[in-house]
Amino acid sequence: MLGLGSALARDPDPLLRDLTPPFSRIYSPASAAGAGDDAEVTWVHNDGLGQARLFEYEDDKVWAVTNRIFALQALGITLEPDPEAWAARFAISWFPLDLTGYKRVRLVAPGTRIRISEHAIEHSTHDVISDWVHPPARSRDDCLDLALESLRAFFGETMQSWDQPSVGLSGGWDSRALVSVLRNLDTDFSLRVRGNPGRYDVMISTELSRIADLHVRVKNEGGYPPEDEAGLRRSLGQALVWQGGHMSIPKHKTFLARKNYLDGGVVNVMGQHGGFGKADFAVKTKAHELRPDQYEEALVKVVLKATPPFTRRAMQERVRDLIVESYRAADRYGLEGLARLHFYFMHEYTRRWASATLSSQPGLVIAPFLNPDFIRACYGYPLAEIPAKPFHSHVTRALAPDWADVIYEDQATEDDVASGRLKPVKLKRRKRRVHDDDTWKLERAHKKYSGSRYWTTVGHSLVREAFEVGGIWTTFFDPDEARRHWQEQPGKVSPDAIAIAHVLPSVLGG
Repeated sequence: MLGLGSALARDPDPLLRDLTPPFSRIYSPASAAGAGDDAEVTWVHNDGLGQARLFEYEDDKVWAVTNRIFALQALGITLEPDPEAWAARFAISWFPLDLTGYKRVRLVAPGTRIRISEHAIEHSTHDVISDWVHPPARSRDDCLDLALESLRAFFGETMQSWDQPSVGLSGGWDSRALVSVLRNLDTDFSLRVRGNPGRYDVMISTELSRIADLHVRVKNEGGYPPEDEAGLRRSLGQALVWQGGHMSIPKHKTFLARKNYLDGGVVNVMGQHGGFGKADFAVKTKAHELRPDQYEEALVKVVLKATPPFTRRAMQERVRDLIVESYRAADRYGLEGLARLHFYFMHEYTRRWASATLSSQPGLVIAPFLNPDFIRACYGYPLAEIPAKPFHSHVTRALAPDWADVIYEDQATEDDVASGRLKPVKLKRRKRRVHDDDTWKLERAHKKYSGSRYWTTVGHSLVREAFEVGGIWTTFFDPDEARRHWQEQPGKVSPDAIAIAHVLPSVLGG
C-alpha cells in the first residue's frame, strides 16, 4: 500500500487508467523511509471515475475531506441542507453532478489528486475517462473476448485475497455472467438470492443452482421496517447519519430495524454496473425509435418519471436543468449519439446512484463490471447492438453453456410457472402473526409487505407531524399538494420522501 501511495503521488495517470473503481487513498510520505522534503505532505487520491465517495467541504475558515458527510459535524461544521439538491434527490433517486444535499459540500471530481501541506491545499485532476470511452478499434469478437477476459482477470486477482465471498445469483443477466466466470476458477464461494419463494428471481436462481450442482441460500427473512413510530423515526435518523441521505430511499425505513449495530459485513460480489453491457438507458428511452437529437428529452422523461407530483414547479424546472447538464457532460469527451446515453449511465447513474447504494453496505462490495477493460470493450462495440446483451450472452455461453438457455427474469411470465418451466420454491418459514392493526405485513408474491398500508398505520403519525410542523421539506415540496395527494391516495404517493425530509433537520440538530 505504501508503494501504491508513492506511485500515485508521482504519476497517477498510468495507475488510474487500469485500476478498477472505486478506491480512494490517503497517503503521507512521512510513513515511508527516505521521504525527504515531502515528509510533511499528505496526498489524497480518488479513482478515475470518481466512484469513491469523497466529500469536500470548504468555507472561509475550514477545509475538510471525508467519506462520511455527517463526520464533518465532529469538526464543528454545521451542515446546511440544499433544497435544490434534495428536490433532485427525491425526483431522480440520487444527488446529480457533484451535489451532496448540503451547501458547501461537494463530491470530489473524477481522477482528483489533492496535495495538502502546511502552506497550501492544491488540486489536480487526471482524465482517464477519455481513454475508456475512446478505445482502440477492435472487431466485435475481439470486444467480446476483451470483456470476458477482463472479468476473468479481475476475479483472478481478487480471489487471492478472499476466503469465501457471498455472491448474488438472481434471475437477471448480470449475476449469471459473473457466476459463470467464478464456476471456471479455482475458488470457493457461496450463493444467495433475496426474495419470496414466488418471485421469478428466486425460482430461476434455484434452477440455475440445481443445474450447476451448487447450493443457493434464499434470503427471505429481514427487510421489514420497524413496527412502531418510534422505531421508524430511529431507522430514518440513523440512515441519515450513516449516509447523509444518499442510500436507497425505501431502505431508510428498514435501516437497523431489527438490530442496534452494523456488523463487519462480508465480501459481497455483486452484478452492479452491468448496464454497461446492456445499454440500459438506450433501452429505457427506446432510443432505437428516436433520432439522436431526441435522446436528451427522452432521457429527461425517463429519469423524472418517479418525481413526487407535489414537487414545487420551480424546483421541477431546476431538476430538469440538472439532468440536462449531467447528460451534456458527455460533450467534454467528444461523445455523440448513443455514446452520450451510455456515458450518462457511467458518469451519472453509476457514479452517483450505484456508488451510494453500495457504500451503504458494511463489508467489502466487489463489482467486477466496472473494470476499465470491460468499459473499453463496450465502447468499442457497435453501440446500437448492445441492447441485445451480447457481452452477457457471450460470457455465459462460453463459460457456462448449461445455463445459456435458462430463462431470464425479464423474460419470465406466469405461463412459465403454469407450464412447469419455472418451479415454485418451497421454504420452511416461521408463521407471522398478523393482527388487525398490522395488516401491512400481509405478503404478496413479489412483496414482503404493503408499503402504503405501512404508512397509513405505523408511519401515519410521522407524516401527520410533517404536515403540521412544516419545515425544510416545504421549500421543495408544496405542502398543500402533498396533503391533497395523501388524502386522495393515502400512503401511496412518496411518503418516504416526506418522512425523510421531515426528520432531516432534527438529525442535523443532534
